[in-house]
Amino acid sequence: MFQSICNFFGSTEVMGDVTFLQFHGPSDASAKLINNKVPIGYPIDNCGIYLLDAEGRLVREGKRGEMYAAGLNTAKGYVGGAQPDKFIANQHTTDPEYGVLYRTGDYARVVDGLLVFEGRADSQIKVRGHRVDMTEVEMAVKKVEGVDKVTIICYKPGEVDQVRQR
Repeated sequence: MFQSICNFFGSTEVMGDVTFLQFHGPSDASAKLINNKVPIGYPIDNCGIYLLDAEGRLVREGKRGEMYAAGLNTAKGYVGGAQPDKFIANQHTTDPEYGVLYRTGDYARVVDGLLVFEGRADSQIKVRGHRVDMTEVEMAVKKVEGVDKVTIICYKPGEVDQVRQR
């Protein structure tokens, strides 16, 4: 029996997905692991992925960079112009359809032509599929009477069970 497994990666600001990778069964998925990580693949049609350093320059293959998305499925900004630093002019193209870069907040690198997720640039984590901003949790805990100092730790980032076992 033929099996196909697809891994899609994206966010709301890019109307869902910006990268994909298709695996032809479990053995193909195992073979494509990179340092025990499932690659997030290649840009979907009509989408460009850019990995940039802190100065906004493209990084070389194998180097970690912050991931930006551009293309027909990418928003041009948030309603009311909120967080303008998340949407910037794309200096790496002259194509107007790719003229705005969305800053995803993710780090990635390219290994053997495949994108590999390398973590977040901010303090967001996923808990059972929901975005949780660790800074917001920290601020809420600091408001509790008698709390002087707070440290928030995610023990198993990216895993379904993120509760520390004692």
